[in-house]
Amino acid sequence: MSDDKMTEEEKREMQRKRHLALLDDPKTRKRWDGSYRARLAEPQRLLEALDEFCYGGDAVREDLRVRIEAQRSWPEGLSFEDWWRYGGPWPRVSEPTPEGEAWRALMQEAWLAAKRYLRKEQCLHRHVYRIRSRNLSFGAYNANTGGFCGIREKFDRRYIFEEYHWDNGPPYGTVHPQEDLGELPEGLEPVETLGTFGSESGREVWWDRDAADEANRFGRRRYKDTNEFCEEQAQSRHNDALFKYLDRLQKEDMQR
Repeated sequence: MSDDKMTEEEKREMQRKRHLALLDDPKTRKRWDGSYRARLAEPQRLLEALDEFCYGGDAVREDLRVRIEAQRSWPEGLSFEDWWRYGGPWPRVSEPTPEGEAWRALMQEAWLAAKRYLRKEQCLHRHVYRIRSRNLSFGAYNANTGGFCGIREKFDRRYIFEEYHWDNGPPYGTVHPQEDLGELPEGLEPVETLGTFGSESGREVWWDRDAADEANRFGRRRYKDTNEFCEEQAQSRHNDALFKYLDRLQKEDMQR
């Protein structure tokens, strides 16, 4: 049966069999021994990380500590073969067990609590933050989206781009804010663009998805001031003022 005709579960079962077959290769143990030993040490590393920092304070730290102590015998007692089968490097092909699933959930919860970053509820609208993310170093926070607008560089282009707070959740939550650098100057807004406007009239337009019909499958533009349909071409207006402010901030930071 070709891969494109298999169900998702059938594909996963085939991948699981290939994964388990690697146990017969003597090189597998040698290649993955470091990862295996790291898993055995994970409960202790979690406890040490929580001792250094725990979001939520002593009560949360103690709750996590008690649950880690209660469950640590499962990861610490795994043989290499059991680790490979039940809790190995690829959860997708690991055989799920109640103990393994419970430990994985606790591990994710504890590592998140031990991460040093400003939580979403600590971030203020229109404040600029030094951040860790995929593409940005600084970002102006928009509380309406949970996103940070900063300058992204890609293919020799630099432009305002929004990445989202880690607490927004997967798959788009990628930002860990580190430091509040203060509020944006008056008149600046933490948005990628300042709206979309008619190319000839200069009137602001919006996209009405409910206006979809056979000729306009995805909807039509309307003028914001009258709600009439917009027949002219339209284009987004770049947030140049925010770009200039963040660009100056980054240059000053590099010179320090």
